[in-house]
Amino acid sequence: MRRCALPPPLTDDRIPLSSDAKRYLSGSLRLKLGDQFIGFDQEGNERIFSLVDEDGSLQAEAVGDVYRGRCGVPIALCFALPKGDKLDLVARQITELGIGKLTLWEAERSVGVWRANKIEQKLARLARVTREAARQSGRADHLLISKPTPLNELITQYQTTPLKLFFDPEAEDGWPKISSDDELRSSTSETICAILVGPEGGLSPKECAQLQNAGWHGVRLTTPILRTETAGVVAASLALDRLGWLT
Repeated sequence: MRRCALPPPLTDDRIPLSSDAKRYLSGSLRLKLGDQFIGFDQEGNERIFSLVDEDGSLQAEAVGDVYRGRCGVPIALCFALPKGDKLDLVARQITELGIGKLTLWEAERSVGVWRANKIEQKLARLARVTREAARQSGRADHLLISKPTPLNELITQYQTTPLKLFFDPEAEDGWPKISSDDELRSSTSETICAILVGPEGGLSPKECAQLQNAGWHGVRLTTPILRTETAGVVAASLALDRLGWLT
C-alpha cells in the first residue's frame, strides 16, 4: 500500500493534508477519492487512511486504528563530514537500512566544511532526503541527525554506549567478540552501538589515540581500503548483521 507522511497525532479521525501531501498523493501517486494509503507520523506510528474531499479540500480520513510501524534500531553512525553530495547518499542508505542516528563530526582531515550560516539549511536538506528514504523503505520514523560536532564532544555524547567502534585500516583487530548479542540488544541505553567512520583522508593518529583512550575499539576490515561513503554503509550493515537486526 502507498505511504505518505502525515503530521502527528494520527489519532485524529480527519487530518487536513499539506500542499506537499496533496501533490504527492493525487499527483505523484495518482490516488483518487476513496483510495487508501498508509499515513505515518515519522515518530513510529502508522494508520490506514482514505483520501476524501471536504468542502473542496483533500483530507485523510482514518480507516483503522493507530499501530506501531517499522522503526530504526539503536545504532548510531558517526560520520566525518565528506565533500560534495556523498552525505546525501550515506544518509539515504542508512535510513533504508534502519539505522537510528547519524552523528556528524568534524575530523582533522575533513575536506567538507559547513559554514555556521549554512548549517540549518544543510540539515533541512538532509531531513528531506531521509524523509523520502523512510517513505520508500516502509519506515515509520525518521533518521535522527545531529549537526557537526568536534570529536571530544562526540566521545562525551557516547560515553555510556555499551559498544563503541571506529573503523581504521591500520587497526590490529577485526570485529570484537561479544559475549552475548542478546544481552547487548537488551541494554536500556538509548544507543547500544556507535560506529565511527573517518573522512576521505582517514583518521589521524591523534584521533585514533583519543578514541582508544575513551574506550572505543578499532576495527580493521579485510576488504581493500574503502571510500568514506562506502565505508559508512558497510559499517552500518556489519553492525546490523552482527547484532542480529539484519535478517
